[in-house]
Amino acid sequence: MLAASTKRAAARHAASFVTSRIMLTPITSMQQTRTIYGGLYKMAKKMMPRMSKTEKAALDSGTVGFDRDIFSGSPKLSALDKYSAKLTPEEQSFMD
Repeated sequence: MLAASTKRAAARHAASFVTSRIMLTPITSMQQTRTIYGGLYKMAKKMMPRMSKTEKAALDSGTVGFDRDIFSGSPKLSALDKYSAKLTPEEQSFMD
């Protein structure tokens, strides 16, 4: 009788170990991923040059809506007619 209960206890212990290992694997994997990619990001950030004012202005300049239509081969000229260009206050002060 003692041997049977010991076997059951061992089986329960093994099952709980396997279950906990399966449940903790995503957490461990996520931590490893953060550690690896976090280090790679810091290294790449040090290696990359800083963004120039010209590059920043180009990225902040707006959307590529009509350009996208032209390069896709189906420009919508009616959308271009509806577009009204407006200067920002900074641009207007530069023009004045």
